[in-house]
Formats: sequence, C-alpha cells, structure tokens
Amino acid sequence: MRARARGRHLHRRWFACLSAALLLGAAVSFAGPEKVAFPAGYTEGRLYAKVDRSDNKTVREVYANAAAVREGQAGRCPAGAC
Repeated sequence: MRARARGRHLHRRWFACLSAALLLGAAVSFAGPEKVAFPAGYTEGRLYAKVDRSDNKTVREVYANAAAVREGQAGRCPAGAC
C-alpha cells in the first residue's frame, strides 16, 4: 500500500509540474504585435547571409543594418549587433 501512495504522490507532482509549464508557455505565447518593439530603421536592413538547410527544408535570410554588415566584414562586432 505504501508504494501505491508514493506512486500517486509522484503522479500528482508530475501533473503539477506539467500544468505549470503549460500555463507558462501559454502566457508567453500570447505576446501580440503591440508588445514587440522594433528598433528605429529596422526596415532598412541589407541581406547579410542566406542559409539553406536542406536537411529540414528551410531557407533563412539574415538581415543587418549597413554598419553591422561593414563591421562584420572587418571582423568586428558593433555593440547591439551580436
């Protein structure tokens, strides 16, 4: 009987942890566009790199502003760009 009680206790603890994780995930996933702050001039980015991942069938285009591209090509990373 003791092992059965311990099993129920572990089951309840596992369920509580799972519930907390799901609630936290749901709270984080409801951030709307009004809560996202974009930096000034973000639409003026230049294509910095294009990554083609054929293993998971995705293509990613990485954009950066002109100063970050220039410093990145020189081997430096400006503050806020990395």
